[in-house]
Amino acid sequence: MKRIILVALAVASVSCSSVKEQNEDCIEAMPVEVRQHVKDFLFDAKRNGKRINLKRLRVELCEHIELPGIGAANGAYFTKSHLIKIDTSGRRWKVAGKALMYHELGHALLKLEHSEDKESIMYYTSVLDLTEQNVDELFR
Repeated sequence: MKRIILVALAVASVSCSSVKEQNEDCIEAMPVEVRQHVKDFLFDAKRNGKRINLKRLRVELCEHIELPGIGAANGAYFTKSHLIKIDTSGRRWKVAGKALMYHELGHALLKLEHSEDKESIMYYTSVLDLTEQNVDELFR
């Protein structure tokens, strides 16, 4: 019985490290402007008991997105791949880049919709200030 438990623990630790390594590789492939925000998102997810795999996530920088905002997250149902497009050229990115990345990562990785709550990160225009409370609510 002890051997079975040890084998199960060994397999679990290998899969955890491989997800961590995959995430690190995925982050390295992302534009440098967003890397720290994605790392922070993973840290907050883990702190809230969520395990996130970035394997099928791509982030692209673009200028002048033709939406009301400066970010967009698109997902493909069958391939389960996600593409986030972020406009980092404007003032809003400089002021609220982390909140905007959290908002788009909420769509892409947590499958969250827009919220009617103006204090929520998932409010359609996003919030400018991240607080521990609205970050924790994102992962509930």
